[in-house]
Amino acid sequence: MKLKSLLPWLCVLGLLIGLAWAYAASQKKDAELAALREDSQRLQQLQAELEEAKTNSVHAESDELNICARTTRNYCACATRCASCAGQAAARHPTPDGPVASPGRGSSGPGTAREPAQQASPGN
Repeated sequence: MKLKSLLPWLCVLGLLIGLAWAYAASQKKDAELAALREDSQRLQQLQAELEEAKTNSVHAESDELNICARTTRNYCACATRCASCAGQAAARHPTPDGPVASPGRGSSGPGTAREPAQQASPGN
């Protein structure tokens, strides 16, 4: 008779142990799920930062190329002006061998032999 009254209590005890085990497993899964959600949010944030960095890098490279192109154009324009200025200066200040014609100008540029003749007749 004792066994008949003890059996239902053993079943209740087994049920309580099963419920405790299920609750502990559920808590463990919830903790893992919360950690995975945090990792997922961090991953999304890092991906957004990476895209922003790529975009900024592309813009920075584009800006740098534009600066280089402008600098090159300015340098070429300056070099062209300096070359023509150097040719004009050489024509204005002839060497003892005679006036030096600047490249591509021939002898009709300023500082040639015609200039003194024009200066000699200002009263005409």
